Amino acid sequence: MYSRISKVLVIAIGAMIAFASYAEEQCAVFKFVPGEIAGKASVLELAGSNGKSVLLTDKRSKGYKKVAKGEYDYYVEAGEHTIVLNQWKKDDYISHNKNIQRGRQIANPPQPVQRLLHLNAQANHAYRIGYSDKNGIYIESDQEQELACDNVALVEANTSNRVALSDKLPSELETQLMVTMSKVAQYQKDSNTNVFPIKENQYFGIVFDTSKGSSNGFLVKTILPNSVASTLNLKAGDYVTAMGEKEVSGDTQNPYRLLNTYVKNVPFSKELLFSVIRNGNKQTVSTIHKPVLVPESFYQINDDGGNKVYGQAALPKQLQFEFDQLLLALGAYYKQTKHTEDNLVVVERKKDTGVNFSLTMDLASRSDLHAYLMKIGKEGKMQNRNLRMAAERMGAVVGARTQYTGKDPISTAGSGR
Repeated sequence: MYSRISKVLVIAIGAMIAFASYAEEQCAVFKFVPGEIAGKASVLELAGSNGKSVLLTDKRSKGYKKVAKGEYDYYVEAGEHTIVLNQWKKDDYISHNKNIQRGRQIANPPQPVQRLLHLNAQANHAYRIGYSDKNGIYIESDQEQELACDNVALVEANTSNRVALSDKLPSELETQLMVTMSKVAQYQKDSNTNVFPIKENQYFGIVFDTSKGSSNGFLVKTILPNSVASTLNLKAGDYVTAMGEKEVSGDTQNPYRLLNTYVKNVPFSKELLFSVIRNGNKQTVSTIHKPVLVPESFYQINDDGGNKVYGQAALPKQLQFEFDQLLLALGAYYKQTKHTEDNLVVVERKKDTGVNFSLTMDLASRSDLHAYLMKIGKEGKMQNRNLRMAAERMGAVVGARTQYTGKDPISTAGSGR
């Protein structure tokens, strides 16, 4: 099992930014309204859009002063945007940017709170985006006269094809979809939209039976589908006796801590090797270590028409686990049937099926990040740095890795869901 910090990373570099070339395009504009955090003046800064950085990092730029006053306008292509916002205390934001201007390196610099938002920007509209402690992120929009877009750099919209997934899924997958989304709808009674960033699946996929320690090794209880472990050909009832070259004992050792230590030191694209006892016979199982990424997603419960804005809200840990497993299962089914991941995949169900929802997954961003992680794995980079390096290179929005905390997997892991 892996464990993750829930904090989102958006690291900017100049080589890959989300601005399109100057051109005659239809566009909209984002305006960020100053607010307060716990009674102190705050600033909203656009950090990234659709997995690419939009941060103002040029040391010669004084644009941050306009951002601090809420006067910086971001011109964007009309279309869908999943945006990452940095929310700063105003004083911290100004001092942070002054240090960038002066080339100063500061130990333990102030950090912003990051918030995620998805919206479909309509041409010639101005969106005023703000935050309040009481209501969270809020958006107001007005239609403007035709915006002059031909002489400004535009933040790129998501251009992936939008494809509807069949309404005739295999029965087990359909049941998983309806059960999970019904729980989501029940939990989000007061807020009918949500958005989640791309992240690495926090579960390696082996569920051990920790109630039965044995000198033979660690007893495998089940293997989670669509996980790294699911490619290993491990089976329930196997005893894991070694991870790589390190022998293990189920009498005294914590299986998840040992697993985390082993896996994080095997770069992507390299071999994972386990020794097992199966039906009394010793054998080895192996697989190439590949990242399993939960795709960026957003959903709406009970469509009421109009332009949709999706703000990020946390789900309970148990429900988040089930939702992530659903996304992995839907992504695997789509890839198996369509043989591609270069699309926005939409799953919709109407009220007569029990719950009315629209769920969208961005599989294109997942395939891009997967390819880059495999590339740096082949270059010999250690896995515990992969996500940060990828974020630095691609401006991706991903969950950061931390050490395993020592807790067992959550209860539904045993069900294989």
